[in-house]
Amino acid sequence: PKNDELFNAVTEAQGDFSSTNAGYLSSVATINWPRNGVEQLIEGKWRFELGNVSNEDKYHAGTLTTVALFKEDKDLSSGRLRVNVVFAGDARQNAGLHQAFDEALLHWVSLYDTVGVTLDVTQSEWDTADLSAPVFGIEPDYISIANASDPFTVSVVIVPELADFEDVFGVAGDIPGPLSATTRSAVIIAGDLSAGSDGVFNPEETRIFGETMAHEVGHYMGLYHPVETEWDHWDSLDDTDECTGQNRCITAMSDHLMFPFPVCGLAACQAQVVLTGDQMGVMQAYVGVD
Repeated sequence: PKNDELFNAVTEAQGDFSSTNAGYLSSVATINWPRNGVEQLIEGKWRFELGNVSNEDKYHAGTLTTVALFKEDKDLSSGRLRVNVVFAGDARQNAGLHQAFDEALLHWVSLYDTVGVTLDVTQSEWDTADLSAPVFGIEPDYISIANASDPFTVSVVIVPELADFEDVFGVAGDIPGPLSATTRSAVIIAGDLSAGSDGVFNPEETRIFGETMAHEVGHYMGLYHPVETEWDHWDSLDDTDECTGQNRCITAMSDHLMFPFPVCGLAACQAQVVLTGDQMGVMQAYVGVD
């Protein structure tokens, strides 16, 4: 509205600080504005320049579909997030996984309560378990799963394991993730990996299960790791440490929910429960929080 350039994809993608994945080439891209609790959505005429990108990340001529969703809730101190937890494939009949989920959900709820986000959770089932990670943007089942859910709902799909990422506990479709039905409209969680080598959840594994879901949905709402594991790239928030080096970063933020990995010693793993004020601003600004 003031002829200011507020977002530039190239600048965003090449910088050392991350606030959205919308600057990267993809067949599905999502930007949430405002991205945090500081920016404002100014009344006026907004101008967008968009590029059409194929699944091979190539610009090309063709039809470009755009979807605009508007957030009516102006209160950035509290709000509700709708989540549909989808048990897929063999996860549907896994009684131990369902019991662990019920307990892990309580931990997830308590984590989000600290930043004023109330979870409204439904559950459903899906036949297919062999799903590609949503980050690739190639899995049509996520469109069907999203269409089967209520509008403005984040799909959290629990499968036995992630075929694309064998040692990864969970993957978010994007940062932030789309609320319309696309091939990236999901968070996927590896249930069997969360249960450990014996396949039976102990209390610590159940807690980590809850933290994993909260962490990945945090990505979907627009949160980044406060520091990436190359230790030279950070989120754009002022109240997360710009540490360098693994030891310094673990000392500074091992108890943060969005730390890039669990920090475990010989006896136990560090509880990762901290969400900062600026992270709250990002989560409350997400269009899916009403």
